[in-house]
Amino acid sequence: MAEMISGRNGRVGGAGLVLILAAGALAQEPVPPEGIQAETEKRWEDAVRIYRSAIDKAPGRCDLWLRIADIEAALGHRDAAAEATRRAAELKPDDAPLHFRLAQAYSMADKPEQALEAVEQAVKLSPANIEYLRARAQYANWVGKTGLAAESYERILALAPGDDDARLNLARARSWQGRLETAVRAFKSYLKAHPDDKDATMDYVKAQTWRGNFAGSLDLLEDYRRRFGETPDYLKQKVRVLATAGRPTEALPVIDRLLADSPNDYELRFSRTVALHYDRQPREALESLKDLDRLRPASPDTAGIRRFVSTPLRSCLTLGSSFYHESDSLSIFRSYLEGRYQSDPATRWLAGTERYVLSANEGSGLEADDGSEHVWLFHSWVGVGHRYSRELDLELRIGASQEDSDHSTPTYLLTAAYQPRDNLQFVFQSSYGFFIVSPRTVSLDIRDFSNSVRMIWEPSLRDRLDASFGYDDLTDGNARWTASLAHSHTLLRSQHLNLDAGPAISWTGFEHDLGHGYYDPHRSRRLAMNLYAYWKLGENDGIGIVVSPGWQKDSIGEEYLFGWNADVEGRFGVYRDWMLRLRAGITRNVSGAGGAGGPDNRFQATIFEAALTRRF
Repeated sequence: MAEMISGRNGRVGGAGLVLILAAGALAQEPVPPEGIQAETEKRWEDAVRIYRSAIDKAPGRCDLWLRIADIEAALGHRDAAAEATRRAAELKPDDAPLHFRLAQAYSMADKPEQALEAVEQAVKLSPANIEYLRARAQYANWVGKTGLAAESYERILALAPGDDDARLNLARARSWQGRLETAVRAFKSYLKAHPDDKDATMDYVKAQTWRGNFAGSLDLLEDYRRRFGETPDYLKQKVRVLATAGRPTEALPVIDRLLADSPNDYELRFSRTVALHYDRQPREALESLKDLDRLRPASPDTAGIRRFVSTPLRSCLTLGSSFYHESDSLSIFRSYLEGRYQSDPATRWLAGTERYVLSANEGSGLEADDGSEHVWLFHSWVGVGHRYSRELDLELRIGASQEDSDHSTPTYLLTAAYQPRDNLQFVFQSSYGFFIVSPRTVSLDIRDFSNSVRMIWEPSLRDRLDASFGYDDLTDGNARWTASLAHSHTLLRSQHLNLDAGPAISWTGFEHDLGHGYYDPHRSRRLAMNLYAYWKLGENDGIGIVVSPGWQKDSIGEEYLFGWNADVEGRFGVYRDWMLRLRAGITRNVSGAGGAGGPDNRFQATIFEAALTRRF
């Protein structure tokens, strides 16, 4: 009712009386004249009292409840107005406009749940009313029922295919709901007709970011910058993409500059927390979480980023086992228990024990040197790791291995991870221990002094180069060198699936062919095409698949032979207290441990592994 009554002290506008009288058309009986007289004299409380008295005598007077609702609403008594409208709607349960009016009254009273319930009834009575469906979507978004909002917009589009406003709101609702593929399609459809809508363009960029398409998001942002300039929304979204994509060096200075002007901006604080995590600053990232708790303590986003930042820093215990079997008659069973205690964000203390059972058939050349088919090996170790800076993390493990025939050896594993740039990392490893390949290598007390370096370089958000080189000095007088180079390129980034592919080449060579229970060709080369897929089941669960078909040639054979391998690994509970990891792999290739594979030196192997982690 426009301008009927203004203020809480009974001041009535000139149009008020006309509108009130118009409501009388709904009356089943004449409006009490003393009530109209009270309204004329601006005695609003008296008018309400008179109408309520009339309702007591005639409870079915819907029109009087509506007059009361109008007076209460104009006086600013929104709860009372909503209650009066509800009483009117109870008297006419099949009146769609009245239920819609009730929804509006609840909305004005800041009661979105009741507003949604009322408009649902209006939609049920008049399912093709676009106005009702639009209000239903708005109230649904208000209470966080984005799926219901999206369904409302879909019904609007079915009734009015050219309603671009509904199309845009559908895209936004699907984004908030987490239905990102549907959202992206709806945004594309809308922007095709409205390419200059910069707010919709930015929402489209956000949807692409949420589905993990970081490279595509940056491309869209660059186009946005060319057309609309470096708006605040542009800068905030760009740093979010850079931070989430693991480019904190570029993101953090801009974030800090923007926070100087808007210190309580939640989105910027969120991006800063993510950037600090990827910048290898665990203490600072945990401190940054406090700002998010202060600004939005109950937000699901705050809970999510807390899990993301804190889970890698939690102490944990892992129990696992694996089984490997190959066509050379070799089997290796391993069981292990490992623990990590995180004394502070930069320091971790480690301990573990593992047991190997290695088996090979007698006469295979892989059995123990005394002819037995089984060898047992026990290994225990302790260690410590510490992040010294953003660039450098060191970890040292020291232990001892004991073979069942009383062969024993000290062991160590030193790992240095050096990351001078966001997109460049080197991992150096040096280790010493038993050469655990077959019962024979263990029973012969062959030890392996191994050194390797691996480089991971991401020249762009779509490309990754992985190169490694290693040299093993074996105590039986042999030595091995290995080298590999692999490139992967992004093919797809969607809400549920990531796909990458690229070529790979590897080389291996031994100085001598000694026949000591391991595959030791002078030369071995493999050319392959690696296909990577990751199926995102949700925030906490996912399955990764690697398939690698290719051609391999060693110094034993005269030509390249086709082979392939595949590996599947599922992680369930990535950010929960309990995490289960399951892995299965299969290889169909040229040769393996003993090089005794079958016709044409063909070789096959399988591996299964399961591990359960408990975080504290």
